[in-house]
Amino acid sequence: LQGNYIGTDAAGSADLGNTASGIYIASAAATTIDGNLISGNGAQVIIEGTAEIITFQGNIVGTDPSGTIDLSNGRGVELDSDVTNCDIQIGGLLPGEGNLIAFNTSGIMGWWVGGDHRIYGNTIRDNSSGGIVLYMPNVEAYGNDIHDNGSQGIYLATGATGAVSVPISAARERREHVDDGPGTT
Repeated sequence: LQGNYIGTDAAGSADLGNTASGIYIASAAATTIDGNLISGNGAQVIIEGTAEIITFQGNIVGTDPSGTIDLSNGRGVELDSDVTNCDIQIGGLLPGEGNLIAFNTSGIMGWWVGGDHRIYGNTIRDNSSGGIVLYMPNVEAYGNDIHDNGSQGIYLATGATGAVSVPISAARERREHVDDGPGTT
């Protein structure tokens, strides 16, 4: 999926959103979602099911092409608990690979997803709840610009046995790693 305006007019400045998800990936093979504007939808980008490799890079989620108009979705990007044995990368460290995720309920939400996952080089800002909210192990977040969210910059939890809240006071987050152990980072 590349170069689409999903939920907006052709200019990307007016909300014509879908009542459900902008993008919904269920049990897909290797999928790349790159260079799309995904805004104004009733829900968000949802990745669930037994997927293989999902790459989500260079997208604008919840705003217009300039990044200034609030065209929020529900959550920005949600990794659902039904994902198993999957490799998901949201953003990247090379120029143009990071996503802009703004004005949503939360930026990125993850629910007990199996596999190894990376959240790199994204700008996650102005979301009414948290920037990155994770209830899952095996996630590495690095080089993200996380600021001006309504709650924590990053909230890490490892299930019902414990949770770790990591408030971010600076505009740039530090390298954080989620481990399988309860309450560890």
